[in-house]
Amino acid sequence: AFQGGDLLGIVPPGQRLPRYYSLASSQADGSAQICVRLLPGGYCSTFLHGLQTGQTLQAFVRPNPGFALPPGNSPVLLIGAGTGIAPLVGLIRAHPARPMHLFAGARHPGQDLFFAHELHAWLASGQLSSLHTAFSRGSPGRYVQDLLRQDSARIATWLAQGAQVRVCGSQAMAQAVAHAMGAGEVLVAEAGTGVGKTYAYLVPALLSGERVLLSTATKALQDQLFSRDIPRLVQALEVPVRVALLKGRSSYLCLHRLGMARHAVGEVSPQQIRVLAK
Repeated sequence: AFQGGDLLGIVPPGQRLPRYYSLASSQADGSAQICVRLLPGGYCSTFLHGLQTGQTLQAFVRPNPGFALPPGNSPVLLIGAGTGIAPLVGLIRAHPARPMHLFAGARHPGQDLFFAHELHAWLASGQLSSLHTAFSRGSPGRYVQDLLRQDSARIATWLAQGAQVRVCGSQAMAQAVAHAMGAGEVLVAEAGTGVGKTYAYLVPALLSGERVLLSTATKALQDQLFSRDIPRLVQALEVPVRVALLKGRSSYLCLHRLGMARHAVGEVSPQQIRVLAK
């Protein structure tokens, strides 16, 4: 029998490798429930979001015994963001009489807090002892770590009472990034929104002692890394690093233009040299 927090492996058509999703329900609930955010270009998430009622798919359950809670009535501290709260919801469902405190992060209020209806119903009935939410696109923008810092006194009390802690984030991704950097390998990693993937690659990068180049797809993410995430981690990790910000095409060497200049007939003009040197 599967439990909340176990992994559901799904093999999309035409693929051999499964994609794993944490279960938000147990077999006793009568269904296998997962939370999947549609990712642009994501093969498995696109396949799942395109399923219609009555269609079938290939899937299997991989037990995750390390996530299960030990017996007892000690408080439980649950921390997650985005789709990462799915296995935490599974724990709340499976332990209706145990003190549960959920710290959940999402992007947009009223839009990205998954399982919101169930969470508020459990909060009203007492099945969920407390619910703390943070929204990065709210006003002002807040994150789960801000909630933990704000409620540090209460968290310390729960921990003193022997609280069990379950965090759903990108620990596996952080370990993979650290291994790839140490071994000089290439790593391609995919992670959903709101699971902590930014810190998952920044922490091993800052601790590596190597020169690291971070390239972002948007200016907004670049500003977030340079102005907020990296300074916070540098302070928390106490690592002496120097960070430089490069913007615009003039900050990089265009390999295409360099190749054209190298094969150009005759001497390269001063104008071309200035373009290549920018």
